[in-house]
Amino acid sequence: MAYFDNPIFNLKAVVKETGLKPDTLRVWERRYGLPSPSRSEGKHRLYSQRDINILKWLMERQNEGLSISHAVEMWHQLESKGNDPLEINLIEKNDSPFKNVETMADLRQAWMTACLNFDEMRAEHILAQGFSLYPLPVVCFELVQKGLAELGRGWLHMEVSVQQEHFASALVIRWLEALIAATPAPTRPGKILLGCPAEEEHVIPLLLLNLQLRRQGYEVIYLGANTPFAYLENTLQLIKPDLVVLTAQTLPAAANLLEVAQLLHRLRLPLAFGGFIFNTLPSLQSAIPGYFLGEQLEIALQTIETFFVTPPPPVTPKAIPSVYHYTLLHLQEHQPYLDMAIWQAIQWPSTLKNQLPSLNIIVRRHLWAALKLGDMALLSPSLNWLTPNITLTSSQLKTYWWAYHEATQNHLGERGQLLQNWLELVLHG
Repeated sequence: MAYFDNPIFNLKAVVKETGLKPDTLRVWERRYGLPSPSRSEGKHRLYSQRDINILKWLMERQNEGLSISHAVEMWHQLESKGNDPLEINLIEKNDSPFKNVETMADLRQAWMTACLNFDEMRAEHILAQGFSLYPLPVVCFELVQKGLAELGRGWLHMEVSVQQEHFASALVIRWLEALIAATPAPTRPGKILLGCPAEEEHVIPLLLLNLQLRRQGYEVIYLGANTPFAYLENTLQLIKPDLVVLTAQTLPAAANLLEVAQLLHRLRLPLAFGGFIFNTLPSLQSAIPGYFLGEQLEIALQTIETFFVTPPPPVTPKAIPSVYHYTLLHLQEHQPYLDMAIWQAIQWPSTLKNQLPSLNIIVRRHLWAALKLGDMALLSPSLNWLTPNITLTSSQLKTYWWAYHEATQNHLGERGQLLQNWLELVLHG
């Protein structure tokens, strides 16, 4: 028997060589059959150098982003083709997804295609191989973030299904969470609190930021999506962050972010913010008493770095005209009457009319948000903020807005003038 295959190493030696815990070794052996150690006369495990190399190979695949189950599956696939995985350069292998890849754009397209085909293993394999070709930040920003953005645009144009977009997002979230869990302990001063305001479910930009900040040595407390406002003050007093970072992708989420920003100002805690909605509506940036992170995550990292080196002066909240506040309260009080009036006014077939409750919710959330932020102009009369969520024709939408306009006149009166002026722009603009 060659030295390479000779079982001479005990469990303690393998643990020292690989850094794996004994329990992990036992689980991998029992669940996946890799490695498959021999047994001494006393029934103790004995490993060969090949067994140790197999463990290191699996760990390398994990470091590239694969789950252990997919790493094992990749091993068996290579073996089934008569190959020894320990002797294969994965990047140069003929059946590698990179055999025709020359640029990051090619790599990104290969990953998107795998996601569109619901091919989880291939998508994860591409991410893992991306680490072999590019640094982690490049994979994060150029492959993952831009790939998801392209899939999102495809969804807006009805070229990508909701299921395909969700599949890709779920895969990326699992991948990022695994990478975050593997980051070392913080080494730099400064505690950063990351979160999404209420009504914001998109966490991938925040997870990307979380990963990069941890890799730079910062201590990060991550609250995740849709963080409710209730009890937030108690949470802030408990954590005592040096900087709070919030992201919002939609107008309703931005309105809730403003509410958090006002609380942070009262508590004298600095806020940095960003997100898609602030990129598409630059005027919205000045409505938030905080520091805008920039339109790209790479710039956001630089902005946070600068903050800890030279803290900028506090930002004072802008005063919102009282008419917006009173209009909002009046609308909230009479919203059920508006919804009922619209339902009664629109005579559509039942299959079409069943969309009305969902449409009312979308419109209500955006109208309330614009009023909270003190600017109805944030709601474009072109309704580009609405059309991705519904399937009504322009004629059907016109019928809806006429019914809404009539309902505001009958139930809000003069106190609904702000809304009526905006509805006039929608109907006649």
